Amino acid sequence: MDLDYEQAHLTPDRSRLVIPRPTLIVLCGISGSGKSSFATEHFPLTWVVSSDALRGVITDDQRNQESSKDAFELMYSIIERRMRFGRTTVADSTALNDYVRKNLLEVAHKQDFQTLLLVFDTPRKLCIERDAARVEPPPVGPAVIGMQYEKYLEMLQAAPLEGFDQIITLRHTELSNLKVEVAPLSLERPHEQGPFDLIGDIHGCSAELVELLGKLEYQEIAGVYRHPAGRRVVFLGDLFNRGPDSPGVLRLVDKMVQAGTALYVRGNHCHYILGNVRNYAGKKYQRPRKWLQELNPTYDAEFRATVLRVVGSAPAYMTLDEGKLIAVHAGLEQHMFGRLSRRIFDFCLYGDETGELNEKGYPKRRNWAATYRGKPFIAYGHTPTTNLEPEIRNNTVNLDQGCVYGGRLSAMRYPEMEFVQVQPARVYFSKE
Repeated sequence: MDLDYEQAHLTPDRSRLVIPRPTLIVLCGISGSGKSSFATEHFPLTWVVSSDALRGVITDDQRNQESSKDAFELMYSIIERRMRFGRTTVADSTALNDYVRKNLLEVAHKQDFQTLLLVFDTPRKLCIERDAARVEPPPVGPAVIGMQYEKYLEMLQAAPLEGFDQIITLRHTELSNLKVEVAPLSLERPHEQGPFDLIGDIHGCSAELVELLGKLEYQEIAGVYRHPAGRRVVFLGDLFNRGPDSPGVLRLVDKMVQAGTALYVRGNHCHYILGNVRNYAGKKYQRPRKWLQELNPTYDAEFRATVLRVVGSAPAYMTLDEGKLIAVHAGLEQHMFGRLSRRIFDFCLYGDETGELNEKGYPKRRNWAATYRGKPFIAYGHTPTTNLEPEIRNNTVNLDQGCVYGGRLSAMRYPEMEFVQVQPARVYFSKE
């Protein structure tokens, strides 16, 4: 899937809707479009928070419009409390008013939830027929549906600009055969229990990587590095740039990942290369730096295909060893565990950036690890340490000791918590 991070999607034949957990699922459509029936059929009752049902709770009348303000305030409150517990939630209302969608988005963003707007494309005539056949709640009538339809047309223009992670339109003709799958994020891998060898930022230093694997007792067998005791490497991102042989590092990592002898989380430099290969134009990819310009000539067809396959499928972080270990490139705060939004994705790749630059033109970052108090041990890199020896602090370790700058390429054996390092042949890149 060619996405920056896992999102809800329809399969190409539109027979299956896959939704990552957790997500706020916002149902949107006019009365009679099939929203509530869809929610009842595909989601547990406890997941669905309905504005109509809450009107009934408040006034014993689901059509009592005088209670709408109270019902929606209660709906937002319930949804936010479910999100605090990391629960996938379905917001069941027409969601045709922009302020309702805005409020739902604000709640979701506050809790770092992904947002999916499910739009129900059902002909107005069919909605009127379905509405007329209702018993409970009673019909709203053709006039109300007519007004809703006008708002529906306005929503189709406005919603794509509002900030939903995904907007998926479901045609009424395909609902009866549609299968819905709500699945854990692929970054949740508690069954992967190691033992692991976690390796920090490589930045194209292929010779040093081979030397480090040797010190870790990996052997190259049929072109793939394997450990005789079955240990596996976890690469913490930034395979590319600044060093002498990014394509060589990519080939080595690709073979290990495909063979199952390594895992890999995406780094920001990996993301730059992926964006460059995809010809993205976003600000995160507009990096007119010397190392990126020098790397461009290596973008042959094989390199591009490998980047798309390896980096394009790499998660922003991984939860391993029954939740006791988290591997990430730049960092992760405790409330982000088990979730993946745009903000979390950026935090994982770039760290806690302040939005300001230092005197050398690099982004200023807050030290998130200084206040970390979570139970999972977090291994990360991204910001080179001034100390050439890795240190465990607050149940975290930074394994970027600046190999490409003349420092060290570091690995940590897990669960032994032992460090193994190699020195680079020379300084490949200056920060100046």
